[in-house]
Amino acid sequence: MKDLFKLPMNLQFFAEQDDEQETGADDENQQQDPPERKFTRAEMAGIIAAEVKKATEAIVQKKDEEIQQAKTEAEKLAQMNEDQKSEYERQQREDALLKREADITARELRAQVTVQLTEDNLPAELTDLLNFSDADACNDSYQKVKDAFAKATGSFDEAVQAEVNKRLANSADQPLGNGQSAANNNNPWSKESFNLTEQGRILTEDPERAKLLMQQAKK
Repeated sequence: MKDLFKLPMNLQFFAEQDDEQETGADDENQQQDPPERKFTRAEMAGIIAAEVKKATEAIVQKKDEEIQQAKTEAEKLAQMNEDQKSEYERQQREDALLKREADITARELRAQVTVQLTEDNLPAELTDLLNFSDADACNDSYQKVKDAFAKATGSFDEAVQAEVNKRLANSADQPLGNGQSAANNNNPWSKESFNLTEQGRILTEDPERAKLLMQQAKK
C-alpha cells in the first residue's frame, strides 16, 4: 500500500486537461447562446442625449420657420395702409374659414361614400380615387369610378365565361358542341337532360368538368 502513494503523478497533465475541458465548454456555450449586448450607463446616456438633441433640433427648426413666417407677415403689413391691412386681415380670416369648412365637408363626404360603397358591393379602397371638394364633384367622381369598375369587372366575368364555354365545347369524353341547345342536351345538370346517375359519374371521374357543367346549366 505504501508503494502506491509513491507513484509519480503528472499534475501538470491533469491541470491542462481541466483547462481544455473548461475552454471547450465556454466555446460551446458561446456558440449556443451568444451573449446579449449590454450597454453601459455612459452609452445609454449618450443614446438618450442624441435622441433628445434630434427632437430639440426639430422643434427649434419648426419654431424658426414660424418666426420667419410671422416676420414676413409683419413686414408685409408694415407696407400697407389701414384699408389694405383691414382687407388683408379679412381675406386671411375668410381663407381660414373656407379651409375649415372644406375639411369638414371632405370628412362628411368620405363617411357617406364609405357607406355607399358597402351598399354597392364595391371595395372601400375606391375612396382614394374620389373628389371630395364638394357634393357634386364627389357624386360625379363616384359615378365615374363605379362605372369604370363595373365595366372592368364585367369584362373579366365575360372572359371567364368564354373560357368556360370553350372548355365545355372542347371536352374530349363528352363533346357538347358550340351551341347552347347542344350543350344542354348533353349536360346532366340541365333541365333538358337531367340525369343523377350521369352527374355522379362525372363528379367521380372529373370534378373540374362537373363544376363547368353545373355553371353552364345555370345559364
